[in-house]
Amino acid sequence: MRPRTRKKAHAREGRGFRRSVPLVSSLLLAGFIGCREEPPPPQSTITREQTEYVIPLRPERSKSRKGRAAAKKASSQDSLEALRGSFPEMAGILEKRVSQPEKKMKLTREQALRTASDIARLLPSMENTGKMCSALPRSCVELIRGVAERGVGQEEAEKIAGFLLEYVSHVKFRNTKQFDSNLSHVIGRDWPEIDYSGEGTSWQSRQKSWSRYGVEDFRTVKSICRYFKRESGMRYHRRIYRPKRGFPGRLEGFCE
Repeated sequence: MRPRTRKKAHAREGRGFRRSVPLVSSLLLAGFIGCREEPPPPQSTITREQTEYVIPLRPERSKSRKGRAAAKKASSQDSLEALRGSFPEMAGILEKRVSQPEKKMKLTREQALRTASDIARLLPSMENTGKMCSALPRSCVELIRGVAERGVGQEEAEKIAGFLLEYVSHVKFRNTKQFDSNLSHVIGRDWPEIDYSGEGTSWQSRQKSWSRYGVEDFRTVKSICRYFKRESGMRYHRRIYRPKRGFPGRLEGFCE
């Protein structure tokens, strides 16, 4: 019975050894893995600047919009300053129209700055209009606004300015300032855009009266020529503006 017992004991020991081998191997492997130097973590290719860029921050966009608005306002103010240097009378006209209490022909500060920018942008390429600004500054401002805001063609505006320069040069008004002021109310406008408040009439009534003479609006040289060809013979025209001469026949070509 003893040998059998020893055999069983050896068998049990053998089984214990066989069990211990995988266990030791596992422990050694685990120890090896634990001692192995870990590779460094992969470096990110995203830079700090990129990280900051991709984060959507609404306040930053808001500041950006404010910055663009401030830059635009500064640009407009620069245009007004430049206008004072080249056309001081026109700059003064814009400022007076901002400060005037009357609603008729009044401009907001923003409108005046925008008009100054439009003058600086358009006038260098408009030779006749540039000359007209010296003779009829108020009307020049409104002619530029007609091009920039009311759809008057730039080429047509140049024809209008050319006609008015020749007309004023020929008739030689003694009261050019009043002529310029009254003309500025209508030049570059369609009938519904003209403000007749305080004059006891309306644009509908004026349109009806002048349409029989072919005056469709004040946006084309043809209509403006027809208007002054007729008006120059009226008594109030001679009394208010006091021209030395009548309408010149050589300018009738502008009316066609």
